[in-house]
Amino acid sequence: MVERKYFQKPMIVDKISSKKDLEELWNSIDWPAVRECVFRQQCRIARAAEEGRLSDVLRLQEELTGSDEAKALAVKEVTQRKSRDMPGVDGVLWKTSAEKMYVAFHLNEEGYTALPLRRFYLPKESGTMRPIGIAAMNDRAMQMLYSYALQPVAETLGDPHSFGYRLFRSAKDACTAIRNFLGRQAGDVWVLDADITGCFDNISHNWLLKHIPLRREYLRQVLKSGYIYCGRYFRISRGVPQGGIISPILANMTLDGLEPALMETFGRSCSTFGLTETQKPRLLFVRYADDFIVLSSSRSVVEDAWDETNAFLKPRGLCLSEEKTPGRFDPGRVRFPALAVPK
Repeated sequence: MVERKYFQKPMIVDKISSKKDLEELWNSIDWPAVRECVFRQQCRIARAAEEGRLSDVLRLQEELTGSDEAKALAVKEVTQRKSRDMPGVDGVLWKTSAEKMYVAFHLNEEGYTALPLRRFYLPKESGTMRPIGIAAMNDRAMQMLYSYALQPVAETLGDPHSFGYRLFRSAKDACTAIRNFLGRQAGDVWVLDADITGCFDNISHNWLLKHIPLRREYLRQVLKSGYIYCGRYFRISRGVPQGGIISPILANMTLDGLEPALMETFGRSCSTFGLTETQKPRLLFVRYADDFIVLSSSRSVVEDAWDETNAFLKPRGLCLSEEKTPGRFDPGRVRFPALAVPK
């Protein structure tokens, strides 16, 4: 028997012989204390990330994903989501307290293998179909567990004006940033309204495995699990699972760095004749998930931002969508059909 500080009753980690024991253990968990424990572990990861201590980040992530508190909380959260009644390919659902406690004990065990996703499609307004993958319950709990470890890094190192799938941020915050920028401009503002082609479906696995600070063995399981559709198994060589718990974090981290890159190139580097360095046009970048806009008082800055953005996205397996670009694309005259927003 091993006692855990943040539970009201001792957690027995060897053999539990009865369903009643499991139920009592689950029902006796002090959830506020568990959440506080996990939050403190996440704060330690965030501090290590902020100070650039990668080895400490990985070590602290291992501690968090191996803790009883994080495992129990991951199981609790996935069984409270709307998808709790939608099984994966194995048909398994967790309904009772005993089942949840048993899974919490065995989560993240050695030899873990992710099951394929159960794939189905939802219609989009454009007339195309959006692929959605339903993971098995155990895989969802694992994604939740590892999202606890990765989210502190993503929040600490994320771009300043990234608002989608971020803690304590919303679309209203993105609109406020845009409104404030427009209010400071004396003349017209040029806008690049961009969309990334199939962002979630095309992110490079090699780039993720090389740059995402997370246990490689687990990340590879998530990326390479494949999916089952109409009884057939399909392998995947790129992209992250649409609908996956950890997928929005991976997508955000893939696109993080684009804002600093554009600001470094165009923030004060527009070659406007006759203006001093402090008078040269500035730029605003605002992103919500995989949709973003670039605003500037200089048309050339906005047009050139198209090429700079594509250069940034290419190593990540991504590119901008010309189909979703407003206006007409004329490579002979303009690199991107920017829109003028009059004051």
